[in-house]
Amino acid sequence: MEQQTCGGRKRKWWKKSLQEARTINVRLSEQVLAQHGVEQVPVWKENRNVPFRPPHAFLSLLAVPIRRLSLPEGFRRDEFLKIIRESFFALFICGLTDLVAGFYLSSMDRAFELLPGLLILVPGSIAMRGNIFASMGSRLSTAIHIGEIELDVRMWSSDVVRNNVLSAFAQTLFSGSVLGVFASIAAFLWGMNVVPWYSFVAVGVLAGLISGVFLLLFSVWVAIGGFRRGWDPDNISAPLITSVGDLVTLPAMVLAVFVVMSLSGGVLLSIAISSIAAAIGLVLYSRHSFHTWNIIKESLPILTLCAVFSTTSGSFLERYMAVFAVYPALLIFVPPLNEEAGNLGSILASRLSSGVRLGTIKMGFVPDDVSFMSMLAVLLQVALVFPLVAVAAHTFSIFMGVPAPSLGDMVAMSLFAGAIIGVVSGVLAYYFTFASVRCGLDPDNVVIPVITSVMDVVGTLSLVMAIHIFL
Repeated sequence: MEQQTCGGRKRKWWKKSLQEARTINVRLSEQVLAQHGVEQVPVWKENRNVPFRPPHAFLSLLAVPIRRLSLPEGFRRDEFLKIIRESFFALFICGLTDLVAGFYLSSMDRAFELLPGLLILVPGSIAMRGNIFASMGSRLSTAIHIGEIELDVRMWSSDVVRNNVLSAFAQTLFSGSVLGVFASIAAFLWGMNVVPWYSFVAVGVLAGLISGVFLLLFSVWVAIGGFRRGWDPDNISAPLITSVGDLVTLPAMVLAVFVVMSLSGGVLLSIAISSIAAAIGLVLYSRHSFHTWNIIKESLPILTLCAVFSTTSGSFLERYMAVFAVYPALLIFVPPLNEEAGNLGSILASRLSSGVRLGTIKMGFVPDDVSFMSMLAVLLQVALVFPLVAVAAHTFSIFMGVPAPSLGDMVAMSLFAGAIIGVVSGVLAYYFTFASVRCGLDPDNVVIPVITSVMDVVGTLSLVMAIHIFL
């Protein structure tokens, strides 16, 4: 057979089969467009005779099996590859940046000495930046898809952007206050000798405001700028925003700690009370705008629940501090592991939310074909990204002189934890989105915060399980 030959003949078969799959795919897509009454001719239809070329050298290994998959009607193979290509790039870059954040975390010993119990506050502060601004990016992405935002100079004056900016500021003040209170309660339950509660609140609020200004601008740029460049914001916004949030939040926390420790107790108490009052005032003021109030009333209960999960994750880290002291490289591995866990679920949740709005996905107790293929495309990233992050973490640890387990152990722990994370994040993302739709809530407001916070706990627990198994 021509398939069994080598060299040029096999290469011709490969190209021929891909060309046939592309032609069939175009015909199926034309039928789906006709059924929905869509008259606009997509860009990919104009270039149907162009031979397929793998989008990335590393991902070219996946090109043939993906092209030969029997994908559901309405879900193009090119779209499947696009999800993998764009998500892989975003997740891998985010994993590398999170390693930098992890190394910074391992070097925060001076801040931990000044403020005992600060490690309990770290996961929550990091997660809240992703919860608030990744959700904002998802809302902007959905608004772009359905045409509510015009991509010109007038976008900054649009009601959608203004409502998201106001709600993000209110959420930042609220989450910083709640995290500070919960961290102080957790430290008291663990029997730790810590500073008063208002010091935690001051650190949470100051770190949130310092990092929030930058992340606000970055979220708008990713959603709108990415769409202008032909990228799907649903595939890239959550990973990029959360990873940049890691890099910005940790230095902001260190700065906040040194500011707080230089102030008197009376000043810190005034800052804490003023922050709580300002958060309440902004929440009440948001009632004048229907869309802003809708974001606030749906997100604040979720952010409170997320603060509980994040504080629980921080408590586990504090409990296993002795293990991290032996292998500090594992502490470097914490931010990328937790963030990639939340990113996987956030990408899927963002795609499901947009699909529900556009009518291309029908939510039910059993995922439809399009939802399942979206889940599969996202979950494939576990096998691609997590081993590379483990190798990068091991290399980074050796280069920086940080004690670390062997490379094989780190890759094995990464794959073990990634398998748990991939399955849990996919299931939770779908059914949280399904539950929010059934309850009449906007998935962009509630799903991503819940996913990222729950996956903080899942990521931490999976890492602890991997440590017990492989070390």
